[in-house]
Amino acid sequence: MSRRQSNALAAAIGVTRVFARTAFGMKDLALDYRVAFAETDWEPALGGSARLKRVARDGKVFRLLELTPASHHPDWCETGHLGLVTEGELEIEFPSQTVRLSAGDALAIPHGETDRHRPRALTQRAVLFLIDEDAK
Repeated sequence: MSRRQSNALAAAIGVTRVFARTAFGMKDLALDYRVAFAETDWEPALGGSARLKRVARDGKVFRLLELTPASHHPDWCETGHLGLVTEGELEIEFPSQTVRLSAGDALAIPHGETDRHRPRALTQRAVLFLIDEDAK
């Protein structure tokens, strides 16, 4: 991947790249590609029926969301999401259909009322990696 392609990819996901010219060529300064979920504590979600880890960076929020069959999303979510099911199976209910997702499936849900949705775990544990815009 060229530096231009790498910079374009970094910009698309909201990572800031800073380069400095050194005697040995260009050097990446203070670039942290890692989203350190292992260093982030779990916090309650969905009224305590689920839990999540959240890392905000450069206008994006990276979330690891763990659902169980007891998890209940009381309201329709209208936030858009990009993500990946990393473990388990779940259903996402939309007004017009229900979509079943399994580990390895990606999701791309647009923002807005038309695509409002609610998740429900079908296995003892369903884990999603999500990337959202930071609402601040």
